[in-house]
Amino acid sequence: KFDFPVSHILLLCTGTGLAPLKSLLTSSELSLGKNGRKATMYWGLSNDKYCGPVIEELENEDLKVIPVFSNPMKNERQGYVQNALEEDGIKVPRNTA
Repeated sequence: KFDFPVSHILLLCTGTGLAPLKSLLTSSELSLGKNGRKATMYWGLSNDKYCGPVIEELENEDLKVIPVFSNPMKNERQGYVQNALEEDGIKVPRNTA
């Protein structure tokens, strides 16, 4: 088992869906919370029809979920994950999954 010495992990959940990252997050592989390690997940989806309960289930003090909608239903963040990263000042994501 390998572990990279990072304090903050950036997760990008785009068109491939949430399942692979949800599996990773519910396992102990990321060691979130251990030694102060935290993560931010950008989740790209078309609208918020079903995501509210999933975000509540996943988000905690060690994981922040940022939904980005391509077709928002309300006044939500609109666009694509790669644009949201750029807007948030993340120029070159490194060591991401």
